[in-house]
Amino acid sequence: MSISIIIPALNEEKTVGILLEYLRKNSPNENTQIIVVDGNSSDNTIQESKRLADIVLGCPYPSRAKQMNLGAKHAVHTTLYFVHCDVIPPHTFYQDIQNAVRENYTIGLYRQSFDSSNPLLLINTFCSRFRKLYCRGGDQTLFIDYKLFNHIGGFDENYVIMEEYVLLKKCWNTEKIKLFPDYTIVSARKYSTNSWLRVQWANFVAFSMFNKGIDSQEIKNKYLNILRPYNNY
Repeated sequence: MSISIIIPALNEEKTVGILLEYLRKNSPNENTQIIVVDGNSSDNTIQESKRLADIVLGCPYPSRAKQMNLGAKHAVHTTLYFVHCDVIPPHTFYQDIQNAVRENYTIGLYRQSFDSSNPLLLINTFCSRFRKLYCRGGDQTLFIDYKLFNHIGGFDENYVIMEEYVLLKKCWNTEKIKLFPDYTIVSARKYSTNSWLRVQWANFVAFSMFNKGIDSQEIKNKYLNILRPYNNY
């Protein structure tokens, strides 16, 4: 199996190098292409990425959907794997995806855990084991067959938030989706400036608005109004 790993980034100079080293260490270089798509960072994200990525691309402005679609256009392998900079997949990710592809899964995600000792986050970790759309998300990383990705039109660039949910919703009842029993490790940085309850409320409001078909920019504005600043998107 061959795999193209696509990483959207924005002002991630502190995390992207760590992630790239980890991905290189745990996948065969001859079968792995790593693409970083920068969203016009103002720090050294691009310089850090060039050390280990095969391709570093620039997107005029930050939009994960646009960045990931741009990365997919430069992919040379048959399986795409989307990973956020603040997420570390299991060290077995390459073999896990390889096995899933052999079993004819066309898309898949992991469960998620956090790099925090906050016991309330164990609730989030527990919920990520369930096969429900609202229990999924980009922090669980996502692999998808290249042909399927193109068939469904990639990520919907009209969405400036929750783009993974839109893609998953298209595939939920028609594709063979693998939910790996292992866990990603997600940065808990949003919890450094927000209480657990505040984050869950923001998530609930955003998902409710998403289900009602409200414009994604309005969803993003509401989400960011609830939360105190914590990241770059």
